[in-house]
Amino acid sequence: MTSNTQGEKSSGNMPSYVLELQHHYGPASAAGMGSAVFYEASTPEQIEAQAIAKYRYFAGDMWEQIGEKAWMEPWKRVYQRSVPGTGILAELRNSIEDPAASLSASLIVDNIDDPTQAHLALAKAFDDPDVSRLDIYRLGDGEQMNGVLIAAYRAKSSDATFLVSLTD
Repeated sequence: MTSNTQGEKSSGNMPSYVLELQHHYGPASAAGMGSAVFYEASTPEQIEAQAIAKYRYFAGDMWEQIGEKAWMEPWKRVYQRSVPGTGILAELRNSIEDPAASLSASLIVDNIDDPTQAHLALAKAFDDPDVSRLDIYRLGDGEQMNGVLIAAYRAKSSDATFLVSLTD
């Protein structure tokens, strides 16, 4: 297995559901705005630390410019799947009580080119029966930027998929 500096598996080793998700939400990047999909080996205990690492990487140079305290102050798990089979679309639309995170989550569902195919990609990535842990975190800089990060762990393959979305 080949890896880059972020511990992400190379595209040759990525499952089709990750590639489909990246087609709609973007590949791993340090763009700082918009969305990106990351994928790597994991354990359930590593999910939050890996999610923070993806968040930091995605924020890119802005992380240092604005400062870690500003980026981490809004960080909070706003949803954890407790019942399998709920469905990521329903979770993003109806299960997040935090107002800023709920608005950001709705953008993942509703503000996307080719929503039908994007919704299918979300379902393939996050609704598979092998997803044994799914958490959604609130992101932002505490002022202008808000977003969410979806982290899903698959037990059989011992890997995780992360979808980061951050807008102003």
